[in-house]
Amino acid sequence: MELAGEKLNSWISADVACELLGIKFDTLRKNCSLGKYQHKKIKKGRNKEYKILVSSLPAVAVQKLSSCNKDLSDSLMKYNKAPSWARRQADKYIEILSACKNLKGYSLKDFVDEWNIINPNFKTSYSSIMHYKKEYELKGVAGLIAKPSGNTGKSKLKPEWFEYFKSLYLVEGAPTAESCHRIVKGHFAPNGNGFPSARTFFRKLEREVPKQSIYLARYGYSKWNKKYANYIERDYSNVRANQCWVSDHAQIDVQVLNSEGKACCPWVTAFRCFKTNKWLGWLLHEESGNSDHIFQSFYYSALKYGLPDEVYIDNGKDFRCGDFAGGRTGNKNNNDIHSTNGLLTEKNRASLKLLGIEAHFALPYNAQTKPIERDFKNVKELLSKHTIGYRGGNVTERPEKL
Repeated sequence: MELAGEKLNSWISADVACELLGIKFDTLRKNCSLGKYQHKKIKKGRNKEYKILVSSLPAVAVQKLSSCNKDLSDSLMKYNKAPSWARRQADKYIEILSACKNLKGYSLKDFVDEWNIINPNFKTSYSSIMHYKKEYELKGVAGLIAKPSGNTGKSKLKPEWFEYFKSLYLVEGAPTAESCHRIVKGHFAPNGNGFPSARTFFRKLEREVPKQSIYLARYGYSKWNKKYANYIERDYSNVRANQCWVSDHAQIDVQVLNSEGKACCPWVTAFRCFKTNKWLGWLLHEESGNSDHIFQSFYYSALKYGLPDEVYIDNGKDFRCGDFAGGRTGNKNNNDIHSTNGLLTEKNRASLKLLGIEAHFALPYNAQTKPIERDFKNVKELLSKHTIGYRGGNVTERPEKL
């Protein structure tokens, strides 16, 4: 291919000229000195490189070079028209053949062993290299292109079978492909002679339907939103430590005994720093979280670390209560209406408002918006699961001994 890479009617290297003429370099140099071929010497470092004019070569050599250029042009055209999966094989073996050039016998076998260790995803073999080396010499790059199998485009999967499979598979509840395949097979081909496998149905589905759409159809919008929906990462660089607090309730999945000796799973209400992730204050309580617990844990936090500029809190009614945060903006029950007797409205009487703290409410039913939710998960994984009374977050997580 080095020979075919040179252009016709141009200056070619001495190696290419020797290959065209079938002579050694010493013979070529002697013929050049006798004036048989028009040549020039180019200084390259300490050495001088011979360049031979193609038109000064014999007609047989010129014809041979012209034929090589035509073959190269056809070969490159086939390569450019080939699909990407076919070109990948050509790219692979061009690199391999270049790396093992002039290697034979045991040296080539040692090269194959070393190549497969270094490139586990692009393995080859001695026989494959010999085969593609011969193809490369005869056909150029076109000989390295992967050939499609004889069954390409000949699918046994009928459209009505596939549509019925989709109607069974793309539903909430996520039935398995095997169960859907069995229903389709029983409906269209009870005998099952020559019926495509479940894998064939599933591969076609993956080619035609995006992965996100499959997930949405099988698991619903809520799970799709957590896994595939677009999001913007928070920038914490401009947030100061203790500038913003985050708060929420969580039930601890550990059974304990209360003061009366009755088993219960306690709750925790906590405030943590938005920037540093440090828990500032918290309250353990037996009953589910309410506004009293929020006030108490906020008091513990403020008593030790001072007041923040902002708080980022849950959208539940206990956090939105008028005494603490004054409700959400735009809530018809919390409009900033002045009373006739001159007293402050409910929104202006909110504790956060009086303390000069701005309240931000998380999106409803969107747990991933509050960083403290990850803290509750860490408590479960690092602490709760290692205690005797762990009861699991749901029925499927519950230990069998309980």
